[in-house]
Amino acid sequence: MKNEDRHEKQGFPEGIPEPAVVPRFVLLWHELEKKDDADLAVQGFLVQGATSHWDLMLEQHASLRTFRLQDLPEYRPNGPLQFVPAKRIADHRPVYLDYEGEVSGNRGSVRKIASGIYSAQQIEGRTRITLKRDKTLATLWLDEPQVDEEFQLEVWNWAMVHH
Repeated sequence: MKNEDRHEKQGFPEGIPEPAVVPRFVLLWHELEKKDDADLAVQGFLVQGATSHWDLMLEQHASLRTFRLQDLPEYRPNGPLQFVPAKRIADHRPVYLDYEGEVSGNRGSVRKIASGIYSAQQIEGRTRITLKRDKTLATLWLDEPQVDEEFQLEVWNWAMVHH
């Protein structure tokens, strides 16, 4: 198979280098300890009103591009578009692709909800991300938010359940 054919088959847009392996994603539940002031010190910065949340992490080069979600979309595997409030947060270490347990610095714990592979395509200045395991789990659209930027994540066909 020619490189161009393999590149197209994996769903990576022309001009984006083909990764050595198909990139992975993980969805984690990040449980924070209850504190009186609900503030959390993270790497020397005070995060006011920190609450437990979902972290969607996408493997990209040597880090994980990370999005914080306060809620998950409703289970709608063939359903319509949903908008989910999200925040782009700092990249995380790749160890979180396989890690469950306590987070250092007394920052709570994480539990894996779903994981698999993903593909990304640039279409008219936006990024379409398809999350997969045995089948497609969701299709996401985003406009490449900056770190600490809040935005509405567009979600189609969310087929992940959590317990």
